[in-house]
Amino acid sequence: MINRLSEEQKRLVENHHNIIYTCLKMLRLSIEEYYDLAAIGLCEAAYKFDSSRNIKFETFSSNCIKKTIYKDFRKKCCKKRNATVLYINDIVNNKEFKYTCELYNVENEAINNIVFEKFIEYIKANIEILTIVLLFYYGYKQKQIALMMGISQSKVHMIKKQLKKIILETL
Repeated sequence: MINRLSEEQKRLVENHHNIIYTCLKMLRLSIEEYYDLAAIGLCEAAYKFDSSRNIKFETFSSNCIKKTIYKDFRKKCCKKRNATVLYINDIVNNKEFKYTCELYNVENEAINNIVFEKFIEYIKANIEILTIVLLFYYGYKQKQIALMMGISQSKVHMIKKQLKKIILETL
């Protein structure tokens, strides 16, 4: 839905146009690349600004500009999750994943079974690790897992690193 700015809102945008440059410099972003997005954030700030709330327009608008830019970053960074077949060998060796179907190799299948058994032995010992593995499987990020589990993000990272080490030792 497109909302038109009133004359007062237009004046706010015109008078505080330099906030765009200030925000982009503060975020160390290219003016050429992000000016349009920042201008949208400034217009949104002018539209939503309420002078009775005892907040300066400069503060409010810079927060709106940053929010607009961050929203765009998240939109660009988030990828739709699609199911793919991944081999543990590829993950460990950091090979580029191929999204084509491959014929199963008996040797690869045997290696995958050994690694999987070793992996299961390790996570059976600790329910916390099993929970973390399942949350990674369902696509949660380390920070989200840490919040859910009530532990630090660094501990989640450490557990992930330990699991990778176990897989490497098995190979």
